[in-house]
Amino acid sequence: MPTRTLTLVLFAFAYLLIAARRHAWLPVGRPTGALLGAVLMVLLGCLTPDQAYAAVDGNTIALLFGMMVLQVELDRSGLLDAITSSIAARRWPASRLLVAVVFGAGLLSALLVNDAVCIMATPLVARLCRAGRLPPLPFLLALATGSNVGGVMTLTGTPQCMLVGRFSGLSFARYAAVMAPVGLALLALTAACFLVAFRRSLAGVRTEPVEPATPLDRPRARRFVACLAAVVVGCFAGLPLAWVALAGACLVALLKRGEPTENLARLDWPLLVFFASLFVVVGGLAAAGWVDDAVAALTPWLTSDPASRPGAFAAFSVAASNVFSNVPFVLVLGHGYPAASDAFWYQLALTSTLAGNLTLVGSVANLIVAEAAAKEGTHVGFVAYLKVGVPLTLVTTAAGLGLLALLGYA
Repeated sequence: MPTRTLTLVLFAFAYLLIAARRHAWLPVGRPTGALLGAVLMVLLGCLTPDQAYAAVDGNTIALLFGMMVLQVELDRSGLLDAITSSIAARRWPASRLLVAVVFGAGLLSALLVNDAVCIMATPLVARLCRAGRLPPLPFLLALATGSNVGGVMTLTGTPQCMLVGRFSGLSFARYAAVMAPVGLALLALTAACFLVAFRRSLAGVRTEPVEPATPLDRPRARRFVACLAAVVVGCFAGLPLAWVALAGACLVALLKRGEPTENLARLDWPLLVFFASLFVVVGGLAAAGWVDDAVAALTPWLTSDPASRPGAFAAFSVAASNVFSNVPFVLVLGHGYPAASDAFWYQLALTSTLAGNLTLVGSVANLIVAEAAAKEGTHVGFVAYLKVGVPLTLVTTAAGLGLLALLGYA
């Protein structure tokens, strides 16, 4: 088999493994599926080892790593548990808490990466619902979708936004100046959609007091806040995002005056392996020329500047992000349109991120919520998610494009 054809076959094989949680004929998870595809790319001669190493974007991996260290520190400080317990003690109406979950997930994702927020917050939300006698499904869906919507606000909010930052050259502050207002408006729209969708099941329901699972460690919480503030200041100052995140991870250890062994042990290493392997698989596809061919085939429909046709580009982005997953989709388009306009990058970040809300498998964040909720005894079904995800994605994508048009980017 010619090497070029073999590369496409290996790409399809890797994404077959990635697209589903488990296959009966090869029961491996997504990280292992992506890693197997990357290894076969090298062993079968589609890429040299040096080409494979070069394909991995160190900035994205470093940024994810640094943000995950901060996420673990937040979890261990008990700060989020304390906030949850404080909210529950106020006996808020369930509808108000639902709005708080949407905005809390969104704002935290803008600072910490949506996948990390979902890893951290899902057990807390599930426990709050169980102890507070609340229906869990609306709150878990609000967490997943809110994290995706809020993630579009900054270049550190989602992995695909990190890739947009890498390919576009947009600074953190410049991107946030455009997308943060858009994201806040879309969070409000998301909250409104949830209130309408679940108005009957939440009517008359209030939170019940719940004890925090992790006691508040005040010194540790203060250290976390100081580290997070330093990272945010560094990002807005225009410093390299990945190295600012790594500096934040180092600052955690320096302020603690000790090795962060426990924090490192609790990182989501499979997620880092997954993304590193994904870079290699897509790099093999690009090296074989398939990306250039795909862009050439799409150009008559999307034109050489897809941002000039925002409706068609959005439809393509939402569909492709769910077929191929949004991270590899952005990787492919980043290679295919390296000199695109700012409008292209804003539209790509918006549509590929909001596409994650369409189905349960639309983003890693959704799957994290579903799997972590299952460990807490709550099932999030594909169809139950779809009933909320489809209308929410259509409404928020249309509204997002409208807001970008008002700002001159659509």
